[in-house]
Amino acid sequence: MAFILSFGEDGPDTDVIATGSRYFIRMSVGFDPDDEISYFATVSLDFSASINGHELSFWLSAEHPYGSEDILWDGKETWFIKRHERGLIREAILLAIRLLARKIGPERVFMLAMRSSLPDRALQKYLEINRVFGQLGYTVTERDPRYGNKCWLMERPSVE
Repeated sequence: MAFILSFGEDGPDTDVIATGSRYFIRMSVGFDPDDEISYFATVSLDFSASINGHELSFWLSAEHPYGSEDILWDGKETWFIKRHERGLIREAILLAIRLLARKIGPERVFMLAMRSSLPDRALQKYLEINRVFGQLGYTVTERDPRYGNKCWLMERPSVE
């Protein structure tokens, strides 16, 4: 398996796609020339009436030449990506989150960690996302865990 990062220090292309109540950015982040697999990072904000706000999710996916796609939720599944390249992909994901939040301007954003018992590196990724929202003027609150997973609520201050 030979993962090759497909963008440079300037980052990947970041076009916002809207479909109904969902906004997302899907970025090409790498490929494996030996197995002909293309890798993508996706960041999504989906409106959910049950939380009266948007849910933030992000993931990597592996698109195989025969059409199937595997979702890669965490570092255990992306072990083949070098640490430096992981950092660049993380920065691209943070950029996409910033772009989506600025474009949509959601009042409330809910984020749920995909696993319980996060290792420190994974938890840092979520805290970096919280900082992005804080820099955009949101109040970030860690909520009670759901299904044993950490979760956060980011809210814009109400304007009176």
